[in-house]
Amino acid sequence: DMEEMVNLGEFEMTGYCGCDICCGTKAVKLTKMETVPKPEYTVAADPEVIPLGSSIVINGVTYHVEDVGQAIKGKSIDIFFATHEEAIEFGRQKMTVYLKQSL
Repeated sequence: DMEEMVNLGEFEMTGYCGCDICCGTKAVKLTKMETVPKPEYTVAADPEVIPLGSSIVINGVTYHVEDVGQAIKGKSIDIFFATHEEAIEFGRQKMTVYLKQSL
């Protein structure tokens, strides 16, 4: 399968994890797509900017837009981390985002 990379420009990145601080106290913490979020895989984005189910590449890593967030509007992306410490350590960064499109 041929894929094309489309440069979506610079987005503001933040980190999140499955803890109550990041996600609130929910019994089952699934993504908007009802998947279990995975590190180095799951991101949340504004569905009006990047549709749910899209594959994007940040810093050479392919992520999958499986989630949305109330605070995620416009050119911002929330990257899922395994631990709260990692999410906090990541902080806020500006990075270029590429959308993977099948040709």
